[in-house]
Amino acid sequence: MSVGLALLVIGLIAGVFLQDDIRAAWHTSRFASASNEEQAGILVELDAVGPAGRAAIEAIVFDPDASSDADVTARRQAALDFLVGDDLRTHEVLPESRLRRYLVEARGLGRSSLLSFSRVIEGPSRELADDALFALATDESVSGIAARVLYMCFSAEPALQVALIGPILETSDDPDTVDPRQVRGSASGIERRSVGREMDVLEAVIGFLPRARLSENRTFATWLLYELDLSGAGPEHVAVLARQAETDPSPKARDAAVAVLGVIPNPDAKSVAAIVGALDDDAMVRETAILALAKVGAAARDAVPRIARYLESGVPAGLRRYAANALGRIGGEDAVGALAAVLDDDDELVRFEATRGLRRRGEEARAHLGALRRALEDPMTGVRQEAAIAVATLDPEERRVIPFLREAATGPSGPVDEARAALRALGAETAGD
Repeated sequence: MSVGLALLVIGLIAGVFLQDDIRAAWHTSRFASASNEEQAGILVELDAVGPAGRAAIEAIVFDPDASSDADVTARRQAALDFLVGDDLRTHEVLPESRLRRYLVEARGLGRSSLLSFSRVIEGPSRELADDALFALATDESVSGIAARVLYMCFSAEPALQVALIGPILETSDDPDTVDPRQVRGSASGIERRSVGREMDVLEAVIGFLPRARLSENRTFATWLLYELDLSGAGPEHVAVLARQAETDPSPKARDAAVAVLGVIPNPDAKSVAAIVGALDDDAMVRETAILALAKVGAAARDAVPRIARYLESGVPAGLRRYAANALGRIGGEDAVGALAAVLDDDDELVRFEATRGLRRRGEEARAHLGALRRALEDPMTGVRQEAAIAVATLDPEERRVIPFLREAATGPSGPVDEARAALRALGAETAGD
């Protein structure tokens, strides 16, 4: 190729690029004064220019000297929305670093630009999708519209799901949220995804509860804690739950708080006092309080007289059963005395819970050995089996218990292991004994 021809080619190429620069500058000037309706079309024309047009769009978005004027911000948002949308349509060749840069800028520009990233969730990069989801969920400007984004939490990694619990709860409490149930659904089952990060969930929920405006959200958020390992809970966490158990206007929210207080290991006096106080609440909360005291165990012994009142005739049978179960788990002289007194109750399940409770108490029940022997004649199989184990433990010479123990030892459920242990202790493991 001659030097002249080469110069001609170079000149033509330079002319094309110079022409592209001129076209890009012209479209950019039009964009600066365009109406909202005109902006989309101009951005398409800019993009069609080629690399110079794309560079001009990016310059609009990333202009370090851009003012905070509302019109300027709106134009930058429109340009960023276009870039994100266009890049996601061709994401198979898009450098992730570019999308990440867009994400950073989107967080600064606010709601409409962040919403562009809802499409990133379906994109090729799990890490980038999680970054985008976190940006959407935690940016205050997203607020009430986050319902359409947060449900995507189901597709996020467990660590991100846990990190999003706080924003999810805050969004579900926003009266402008389209469907709070959908947002709350993002948090459902969090206990299965938070192993090793239980304290993160606990802190998020405890931080949310005092600010929550909707009672159903206080109830929902509190129940999120029920299946967690709460061994790390401290006095500051108990204080929030106790206050809710004692003063929340919603019985369902009080009920949830009482239930969670019952599953916190090594309960302190404040926790137990809040549960005991719930024994004077309405029927639903009262039942939950008795069940919670059963889980608390020996730490609730001061509450035994209060619980024993629910064994009295006239109290619904279901509540009497709960009370008998709780007393059997709490123990102590007063508890076993109250249980022995209802071994002849009209309700067979009350008798069963009372007998099982006495069996659990072992040596504490010795003073009621006679009543337990009489329970060997009970018409209910479960009562006879529980009584047999208790009697065998307290009187190894009592051979009448052997048939009942063998029956229990071969059952599909119930105190199978305890019955087998009792048979071994009696030396009666074979049918001929």
